[in-house]
Amino acid sequence: SVESAAYAAAVLQLFQDGPVDQMFYYIGGCGLWGIYDTYRQKRLAWYVFRAFADVARGATRVAAPAKAGEGWYCLASKDKSGKGRIFVSALRATGALKLAVKGGLKPVSVKAIDAAHAYAEVKGWTWDAEKGELTLARDLEENGVWLVECE
Repeated sequence: SVESAAYAAAVLQLFQDGPVDQMFYYIGGCGLWGIYDTYRQKRLAWYVFRAFADVARGATRVAAPAKAGEGWYCLASKDKSGKGRIFVSALRATGALKLAVKGGLKPVSVKAIDAAHAYAEVKGWTWDAEKGELTLARDLEENGVWLVECE
């Protein structure tokens, strides 16, 4: 579900700066939960791990302020060419998410991992270059995960 995908994303993001050396993601039999269903179709958690891997490939971590008290988390990186990615998750957060983008990154596209989008590009986001602020709009007040591509 979207809730478990957002939770997995938040855990991956929070543990990057925590005292954790190893993590394991266990999957159940019969396709009841995990990254694939019974028919080997990708579940939303698969896309979360893909987005995390895309960000982890970046050569340099970029400051990505999260608002844990408001229920959303970030992880960002950029490569040697200056292109970057921001991995955002929202757990029980309501309304639009506003992120102060650091490291000279400029958002150019957003992919969503939610009930309607499995790692598909979405509209409904805005970039305020003067403030350096990205706004991710949401139609529903639900959990969600986004991967923001930046230049």
